Formats: sequence, structure tokens, C-alpha cells
Amino acid sequence: MRDLAKGTAGFVGHSSAAARYGVAVVSVLVFVAIKLLLAETPIPQSPFLLLSAAVMVAAWFGGLGPGLLATALATAAGDYFFWSPFGSFTGPGLNALPLALFALQGVLISSLAQALRSATTRAESSVLEAKSHRAALQESERRFRTLVQNSSDIITVVDAEGTISYVSPAVERVTGYRPEELVGKSLFDHVRPDDLEQGRRTFAEIWSQPVVHPPFELRVLHKDGSWRHSEFLLNNLLDDPSVRGVVINQRDITERKQAEEALSQSEERYRAVVEQSSEGLYLVDSITRRILETNPALQNMLGYTAAELCGMGLHEIVAHDRETVAANVERTLREGTRFIRERGYRRKDGSVVEVEIAASAIDYGGKRVICAAIRDITERKKTEEALRRSFDSLLALYEAGQILGSSLERDEIGMRLLEFTERVSDLEAAMLSLGDEQEGRMSEWRSVGPEKVLAAVRERPEVRSAVDEVSKGGRARTIELRRPPNPKSQTALTGVFVPLRARGRVIGVLGAYGPPTLAHKETRDALSSLAVQGAGALENARLYEELAERERELHDLVGRLMAAQEEERRRMAYEVHDGFTQTAAAAYRRLALFAEHHPPDSAQDREELEETVALVRRTVGEARRVIAHLRPTPLDDFGLANAVRMQTEELRAEGYETTYEETLGGARLSATLETTLFRVAQEALTNVRKHAQTDWVRVALGLRDGTVRLEVSDRGRGFAPAEAGRGAGPGERVGLSSMRERIALLGGALEIRSEPGAGTTVVAAVPLRATGEEVDGGGY
Repeated sequence: MRDLAKGTAGFVGHSSAAARYGVAVVSVLVFVAIKLLLAETPIPQSPFLLLSAAVMVAAWFGGLGPGLLATALATAAGDYFFWSPFGSFTGPGLNALPLALFALQGVLISSLAQALRSATTRAESSVLEAKSHRAALQESERRFRTLVQNSSDIITVVDAEGTISYVSPAVERVTGYRPEELVGKSLFDHVRPDDLEQGRRTFAEIWSQPVVHPPFELRVLHKDGSWRHSEFLLNNLLDDPSVRGVVINQRDITERKQAEEALSQSEERYRAVVEQSSEGLYLVDSITRRILETNPALQNMLGYTAAELCGMGLHEIVAHDRETVAANVERTLREGTRFIRERGYRRKDGSVVEVEIAASAIDYGGKRVICAAIRDITERKKTEEALRRSFDSLLALYEAGQILGSSLERDEIGMRLLEFTERVSDLEAAMLSLGDEQEGRMSEWRSVGPEKVLAAVRERPEVRSAVDEVSKGGRARTIELRRPPNPKSQTALTGVFVPLRARGRVIGVLGAYGPPTLAHKETRDALSSLAVQGAGALENARLYEELAERERELHDLVGRLMAAQEEERRRMAYEVHDGFTQTAAAAYRRLALFAEHHPPDSAQDREELEETVALVRRTVGEARRVIAHLRPTPLDDFGLANAVRMQTEELRAEGYETTYEETLGGARLSATLETTLFRVAQEALTNVRKHAQTDWVRVALGLRDGTVRLEVSDRGRGFAPAEAGRGAGPGERVGLSSMRERIALLGGALEIRSEPGAGTTVVAAVPLRATGEEVDGGGY
């Protein structure tokens, strides 16, 4: 039963809805077929017993929903095949009571089957979860045991008297003793006598309180008779029922102690290296911050003697504030080693030398000191600065090419051009002058920098002359400007002027003002490159503005043409309506009356007269259709929603299955917007008639979030929108293009979603803010 429930749960959980409900249908059909076959035998069988079995099968293998479906199907089948009168369904009344009881029985069977399956599934989940937890616990225990047994440290547990109750296998690798040789013995049996008192005192402290004791060192006996240095870490777990002892973590540090001793012995050897080092080295007391020792390289670098440096405060040679110096010292003491990178150190003559410094906290002479090594990087800094400026200039030129070339706004281009001019040079101010067609000269257009500097150069004759010369000759020029002495700036101001040349003519001049470094070739080349890029961008912006103006004019022209077209359609519609249609209608009525009062004698004459009357009637209908196509009067009289509704009703009259969803709520839009959306709907529905090869159409018209949305969908043969313009006929290309153009004129968008064999959806969305309208409407 458990396997059956598990299989059933898997079938219900992983099968699709179609498969589960298919089980219900198949089970009812099978049991009905069995009952019909048994009807031919003398064996009496209750039909409702077999049908109940069908419900049970469907509910067990399909679930509650399929069980209910099987109940409904079984009730209907039993009523039709096995309940008198046979071959018909029982109406409401007492005769239907057994059927109702059977249906209630089916619901109960389905519910009980669902509850049983759910209970079985929950029970299995609980069992699996318990197994999972147990496996995780066992895995954790195995992992902890493996860690303890393979740890390089010795794990020992001792009781309150100091007797060893457990020791890990690592003890044999460290001390040579096997665990069984130590269990049951006193912990202090293997401690060196010189360290025994310290060990007993430390253990007495840890036994008195349940805490973790800081690490301490003792020497312990190795089995080969040697003494090994060990570091101990104690944790009092006497009150823990699962341990009831002191846990000792013992680590062999013999090699480390030997290394420390070797290091101490080699200190003298390293002192000779320090004295001959090319880097400046010194020791500083970590408390007083005073220099203890220096090497000759530091003395030569700063210009002091060894006696002068000894005893000086660290802040006296470091060219930074005391707070920064103190912070670096504290951080070095805290971290042990620190690379401070670049600092400034003060020489004896007051000048500052740029250095790189690395510092470490070490023990020296029984106290904590800082050992620092510094390297003179003055020349390297000069080289780096030159490289940085060169790289910044190249990067600025690259970014200028990317940014200036991507913008078509003249104001943004001018602002960015001046920003990049500042980046590639040490200028104080810059001005961008463009040609003025009305005045026939260069006029200042944009500027950057202090207004005081700009005012000082703006009206200088030599500046005006340099700008005119560059604009006419097309060659860069440099000038020197004198200004009153200023203690904060140089008395000379260099001006560099480069032309902005586009399409063989100078369209502007870029002027930069600053220190004499502006006249350096590298800076002038960078400014010239910027001028070339800026000129191209400004020329592109000008051409784009002209193109945009042409597009606006074309847009307005197309709008006027479409408005004129609609007006002409309106005029023609009313002329046809008032003229030809009225005349044709009158002719039809008179001809019909004549046929009624003067019927012909012969059958042939009557047939010809009837054909004539029918022809006139079709003429009237065709005239009305033409009028509706030219300018539908419902659009003017009742609005867009009703006009589109009439279009769908015409399709329904032609035999199409149509769905129309409209949520404008009776709101009226502007005549232009209503006409445009109506034409799109009209064109889309015409395409359905001509090309879709379907009888199903859905039209939705609504307003939400300030946007009117029209959607026309069909389930026809579809097409590839990307190829519609190439493969369609002239009328189809014009139709799609006309829809797009009409919507675009109102600031909206037309989307056509289709693919061969998957139908077509045309969506037109027009924001009311683009047309300047405010309409209250519902959502869609």
C-alpha cells in the first residue's frame, strides 16, 4: 500500500493536468464499457458499484479535481445508460435522488482519497527528514573525530586531580608516547622540574573558574629523553556533563623557539647589512616616538649626523602633522608590519624629500620599537608626474573623441570641449569663439574659468588680434600677456589660440590662458587635437539641427496632407451622399413602385425587371459603402468607440467571430486622434478580410495612464513583418506605411507582431500628452 501511495503521489506530482484528468475520463469509460459487456451475462451487477470504482481510481491516481470530474461523468453515464428510462437523462425530481446520492458518494470518495494520499505523503516526508538529520549528525561526529585524530596539536582531557583521562593520537608524533602509556597518569609527570611550579600554579587558576586560559609555555619530556617546548591552551569544562574535565590543546613549538634563538644569534650579521644598505633605516621608540638608531644612508639623505638624529622626535623629520604621524605609528604597532607608501621627509636645510616607507614593529633591547626603511623617490615622482600628465592628456583626448562624437547638442559639445581643455592643460581660463554670420567675425560663445581672469583678457587688443588672425589664417598662435603683479599667481599669462576647422573652413577659435607650460609642444598638440574633434562635433551638430528642421517641416507637410486628405474624403462623402446616393435611392424606390403597380405579363419580363431593381438596390448599397469608407458618419456623430464597434459588427454580419473590448467609457477624443485611430482599425480589419484567412478577430480600445491604445488581433496565417515591405503588393505596403505615419504624426507608436502561421496583432498607442489632450477614461 505504501508503494502504491508513493507511486500515486509521484504520478500526481509530476504528471500534467491533461494526464491526470485523462485518467478520470479513461476510468469512467472503462468501467462503463465493463458494465455494458456484463449486461449481456446473467451475472447481476450494480452499475453504481462499478462507477464508484471508476471514481476511486480517478481520485487515487489523479487527485481531487479528476475525482470530481469522474463523479460528474459517472453520474451522467449511469443516468443515461443504466437508469430508467434508458438512453435519456433524468430531470429534477424524486427520480433523481439516487443520482444525487451517488454524486455525493463520489465527492466523499474523492475527498477521502485526497486526504489519504496527503497523509501518506506527509508521513513519508517526516521519515525522510528524520533520516536526513540522523545522517547529518553521524557525518558531523565522523568529521569531528577525524579532525581530532589527525590534528597536529595534542588534545588532552584531565580530571580535577590532573589525571589524564584522554589524549589524542597526535601525542605519539609529538612526544613519542602512545596514548595508552599516558592515560591514567598525572599530567605533571612529564613536565620539566624547572617549569613544574609555573604549570601547577596555572592549572590551579584554571581549575578554580570555568574560563579559557591564555596560552602559556612549558617544557615537556620526549620519549627519547629530550625536552620539547610546548604551548598550552586550557579550557575548563569540568561542569560540562559531556566532558567533565579540563581540555588542553598542546602545540609543539620547539622549532619556533630554535628559530627565535637562531635569529637572535644572527642579529650581528644583519647589522653589517644595515650599515651598508642604500635605503635609509632607523629605529623609533614606540612609546616616546624618538629615534634610537639610524644608518648612514638615512643620515646622507636628510643631511644630519648620527648624533643629531639620535633622540630627535619622529615628527621633526616627517613632514606631516603630528596626528597623522601618531596614527601611522599606532597602526604599525597594531598590525605588526605596514607599508605606508609615499611620505614627505624634512631635510636639515628645510627642503622636503619624497620617500616610500615600510615599517615593522619588532622587539629590540627588551622593548617594542618600530623599524622603518625609506627610499628616496624624488626623481621617480617627477617621472611619474610627467607620465601621468601625458596619460591624462591621451585619456582626455580619447574620451573627447567618444563623448564629443556621440553628442549632437551644440551647448553640450561646447561645455564638454572646455572641460577637456582644462584636463589636458594647466590653464586658468579658456574661451570658445564661433563665427557670427551676421557680424562676419568671431564672437565669444562659451568660457570657463574665474571671471576676473576672463575679464582681464576678453577685451585685450592683442587677444582680439590673435583670434582674428587664427580665424583668417587657420594656424595656431601663442602670445604673452602682462598683468599686474599678484603674489598668488605669475605676472605673465600665456595665451594659446587654435582654430576649429571643419569642411575646409575655420568655424571657431579655442583660446586657452594660463602658465608658460601652455606653450609647450605637447600641450599645444593636445589642444589642437581637441580643436579638431570639437570642430567636427560642432559641424555635425549644425548639420543635425538643419536635418531636424527639415524633418519637422516634412512632418508638418505630411500632417497637412493627411488633414487635407481627410477633409477631401469628408467633402466627397457628403457630395456622394447628397447627390448620387439620393438620386440612386429615389430611382430604386420609383422602380420598385413601378414593378409593384405594373407587373409585366411574361415571366421573362418579370425576371428582367427584378434584376434591374436588384441592380439599382446594389448600386445604392455600394454608394453607401463608399460613403462609409470615405468618411463614416458614426465617427462624427457618435465617436471613435461606436465607429469601431460598427466595423466589428460588419465583420460579424459577414460571418466572422468577433470580440470587441472597449473601455473609453463614452469619452470623446479630438477629431484628429479619433480619425487616425479609426483609419488604423479600418486598415487592419481590411487586411484581415483580404489576407488573414481566418474567421476570428479581436478588437480592444481603451485608455490607461494617459495613453490611448488600439489593438487588433486575428488567428490567421500571419506573416514576417520584416519582409512585408518587400514581398507585399503596392497596396499592402502603402497600408502599413500609412498606419505607421498616421500614428507617428501624433507622437505615438505602431507595433506589428506576427509570424507565419501564428496570427497577427496590430497595436497602436498614442500618449495624450503628445497631442495636448486631457481625457478621463478607464483602463484596458
